[in-house]
Amino acid sequence: MEQQPGPPFAPRLAPVLESLRELSWRSARFADHMAHGMDLHQTDLVGVMAVHELTAAPPQQHAGAGMHTTPPRHATGDSPPTALGPTIGQLGERLELSSAATTGLVDRLERAGHVGRVRDPADRRRIRLRATGRSERLAAEMLRGYLERLGRVLDQFDDAELDAADRVLRAAIDAMEHPASA
Repeated sequence: MEQQPGPPFAPRLAPVLESLRELSWRSARFADHMAHGMDLHQTDLVGVMAVHELTAAPPQQHAGAGMHTTPPRHATGDSPPTALGPTIGQLGERLELSSAATTGLVDRLERAGHVGRVRDPADRRRIRLRATGRSERLAAEMLRGYLERLGRVLDQFDDAELDAADRVLRAAIDAMEHPASA
């Protein structure tokens, strides 16, 4: 008898698992579209979006999850001139990249006109990364319609439904972050 791949799931979970799979697939397609629109490889898009996120106001922590909930600056259109961007080391830590890989990523993003290196005003020896205005404009243009549509759709749900959806999505994120050991 042939064994089915993966663990067995209760039939009641099937619709949620299918929706999560579909969301994952469509998210990857959206990221491909966004990378193309910003003239980047998808890997470099992840890097520039991390610079945008890490340059935002200090993130709020989601209760118990340790996940950032502050929207990136490019999503809100805010661009506070005093916000410091990440160091190359902070970017590498966020993306779980080696120092050499992070430096290569930053070099590519700088050549593509998406980030610049600036001296930290508090410590002139430290270099910070800042998304360029061009990069922020492109990201905002690409995300604006999506975020407006998503806001309209989510606004149809009451607080209890949104809380339940948030718990489901965070549990799925946690399952991906902490896979069971083989």
